[in-house]
Amino acid sequence: MQQTLSKVKTLEKFIQKHGESAFISQTISKMLDYQIHKYDEKIRRLMVS
Repeated sequence: MQQTLSKVKTLEKFIQKHGESAFISQTISKMLDYQIHKYDEKIRRLMVS
């Protein structure tokens, strides 16, 4: 988890220095949507079992 947090902090510094990027924003949104979908599927499977 520390590696991920470190990368997020580096990304934050990059954005603060260079401004927002539509590509980075869209990529983060897609990654979060993907993870949320995976967790939702796991929850549904557990509830059915």
